[in-house]
Amino acid sequence: NAYADRSKRYEEYLLNDLRTAVESRYRVDTTRRSIAGLSMGGYGAILYALKRPDLFRFAGSLSGAFLFPRFIEDTVRQPVGQHLARSLRIAFGPEPSAHREANDVFNLVRSFDSNRTPYIYMATGIQDGFKGYLPVHRMFADTLRAAGVLYELHETRGGHSWVYWGREITPLLERMRQVLGF
Repeated sequence: NAYADRSKRYEEYLLNDLRTAVESRYRVDTTRRSIAGLSMGGYGAILYALKRPDLFRFAGSLSGAFLFPRFIEDTVRQPVGQHLARSLRIAFGPEPSAHREANDVFNLVRSFDSNRTPYIYMATGIQDGFKGYLPVHRMFADTLRAAGVLYELHETRGGHSWVYWGREITPLLERMRQVLGF
């Protein structure tokens, strides 16, 4: 949910509206519910799973943008991040703010009961063009480990691209299948 634009309520839409619509129309095994995404969607998948562990048993991320909102200012100073500046500030608001704190995956893990956390799968390319993605994935993995959360992190060849994500989706789905017992 965006801080500065009340019409951008994506968290509410995905976790409430869409989920309710799907579950009212189809038979859904809610004990095996999972969420995954790439880039900002990878961040969102992990964020939502941490916020709503009652909904998800598995959360997957490919090239997740875990540096947001914590490292927004570092990102927007990079040439590759200049076009993101306005969007990020609308989404996360000013620093410091309760909204930023509530949407920081690092903070959520630190205040979390590790017995309720879904299994977390992460993969990131070692040639990712966004400066900071690889180190932040490592920092986040350290935070998960310290909190006793079950996770895995894969650092593989590739960058922030559809070629990378197309290759890495198969291992993510295979691990999801194993964790959920399909």
